[in-house]
Amino acid sequence: MPDGEHGVPTAYLFPKSYMQPEADEQTKWFDREKKKPNLFFRSKLVSTLVPQNPLLAEFFSMYHLWQDSPRFVDVRAGPLLRLMVVLMVLSHVGHQRIA
Repeated sequence: MPDGEHGVPTAYLFPKSYMQPEADEQTKWFDREKKKPNLFFRSKLVSTLVPQNPLLAEFFSMYHLWQDSPRFVDVRAGPLLRLMVVLMVLSHVGHQRIA
């Protein structure tokens, strides 16, 4: 389902075999016009990153904790943060498997 606003029809009575194509004629819709959308909602995809490496997990945990700090906002978009990530990953490549 793509992000955005969606509308779907609602029904109050479904036949026993409501998944069959012929059930459409027996379904009782709230709106007299068949399948006119009357329930509206918005959707937005939210993704979560769960690293297997405990050091990366700690890094992202600290990032999440400090991401709204005024001092951190200046660093977040800059090359310093990217350098920190690269150095952290490189320093542990020989010691643990990076997920």
